[in-house]
Amino acid sequence: MAGDPVNSSQFKGLSRYFNGSTLAGRANVAKATYAVMGLIIAYQMLKPSKK
Repeated sequence: MAGDPVNSSQFKGLSRYFNGSTLAGRANVAKATYAVMGLIIAYQMLKPSKK
């Protein structure tokens, strides 16, 4: 279950930061999701309009 103590040495590469087994990993996934959504919205608002 998420939030239970997990041996962090079992994770390698990106799964060390983005995993569903630890609270920190789940928080990082949420932060990355919000960042991507923000970038998409910013791009849509700032791109030149078609004429």
